[in-house]
Amino acid sequence: MTEGRPLLKRIHDLRRADFDAHPVWMNVHGESEQPWHAETDEVTYRPWPGRLPYGCSDPMSSVLVRTAFRLADGTELVGCLTAPYAPNPATRSVKHAQPCLFGPAGGPVSFYFGSSPPKPWLKAEQYKHLGRTAGQAFPIRYAVPPGLLDVPVEGVLDGFYWWDTDAVPRVVRAER
Repeated sequence: MTEGRPLLKRIHDLRRADFDAHPVWMNVHGESEQPWHAETDEVTYRPWPGRLPYGCSDPMSSVLVRTAFRLADGTELVGCLTAPYAPNPATRSVKHAQPCLFGPAGGPVSFYFGSSPPKPWLKAEQYKHLGRTAGQAFPIRYAVPPGLLDVPVEGVLDGFYWWDTDAVPRVVRAER
């Protein structure tokens, strides 16, 4: 990190240690006036420089926040999710939040796979990172610790999710 340039990380490079050091990370996409912006892309984040709790009132911001996860077998892990835009209840959905946790060995485990179901090999990879079977893992409860956001966020994951664009109406589906 050079003087005047914040710590910058792409979303896929963020790990538990990053959220231990900085529990809230903001997307830098809207900071085009910054001299370091040319080094970034739409998936670049930096630690939130403001006071906590972070206010979830800006519909244009994309903020990742440290999240606590509890697997069905009682295992507690840390991860992150996208903070909601408080006035819009739809931003509390799995489709918006896209929760991700860091498995016992540190590998990221994703639960939302966009517009197609996760391939069997991809689910197997997620279970490998979890070090658990479906029965040991799901349901997974998650919550943002108090004091990080100005609104409470919690939920339950019943499996791996995708946005079924063939369904009418379109729905988010889960499978284990």
